[in-house]
Amino acid sequence: MKNNTRKHIYEHIIQHPKSSVEELDQHFSIKKVMIHRHLKKLINEGKIYKEGTPPKVYYYATGGISLDISRHKKLTILTLKHNGKVLTKAEKYLKSGYLRSR
Repeated sequence: MKNNTRKHIYEHIIQHPKSSVEELDQHFSIKKVMIHRHLKKLINEGKIYKEGTPPKVYYYATGGISLDISRHKKLTILTLKHNGKVLTKAEKYLKSGYLRSR
């Protein structure tokens, strides 16, 4: 992890599961917009995940495992990652129920 602040945010989330942006804002002296950027990057790296909907959103450490679910037209794509590295990808066509693994 290149960014020291991001590393500290990640370590805080590991030590304090169910961290919120408000809690991180009180702990770190940076703007909320920067906290959101660091959280987004940590999610993309597979290090944390979020749960809930605004205004009650909480962040947890993943242990390095994450599952991304995305949709493109009638295709659902599931991507399993470990520490940001893609392990496997599965695509499911919604109409036919056909499942293809790469």
